[in-house]
Amino acid sequence: MLEGAVARILNQLLGKYVVDLDTENLNVGIFSGRVQLTDLKLKPEALYELNLPIEVIAGTIGKVSIQIPWTTIWESTTNVTIEDVFILANPVINGNIFDEEKDKRLKRALKRKALYDLDSESHFIGGPSSFSEHLISNILNNLQLNISNVHIRYEDIVSCRYPLSCGLCIGNITAETTNR
Repeated sequence: MLEGAVARILNQLLGKYVVDLDTENLNVGIFSGRVQLTDLKLKPEALYELNLPIEVIAGTIGKVSIQIPWTTIWESTTNVTIEDVFILANPVINGNIFDEEKDKRLKRALKRKALYDLDSESHFIGGPSSFSEHLISNILNNLQLNISNVHIRYEDIVSCRYPLSCGLCIGNITAETTNR
């Protein structure tokens, strides 16, 4: 039961950014407390929710590792490690050519964000209503996130007079709760 709830949440959280997320792999890994996914491909609409005029042309995540301490879930932190992120982004071009598939992806991303915002508001109003929601809330409140080796490359050959490309490399980003 617990594993299924977490698998559903992981699929919801990662599935909107990653192409062909393997739910079977999630279920097997979650049962042991460890989940490891490798060589994930980012969806073109992965950055749409940021409301930036860019889209992912190519993107990969080398490895996502999640360690869930089932035996001490209420006291311990859940560790999420994301390694080797590469993103190649281009500007979204609003020319005369209409790309129906791109328009559908953008609309889906905006709808997902609106639903997520509504869902977040309902949790603040009523709090978690079931054991699985309480469990997920506890995991998210005690989360330690480590992201390492990030490379973002932006290329623009359309909106500038001269072709432009720039990159951003980030060695390590860590986020963790401060109330423990």
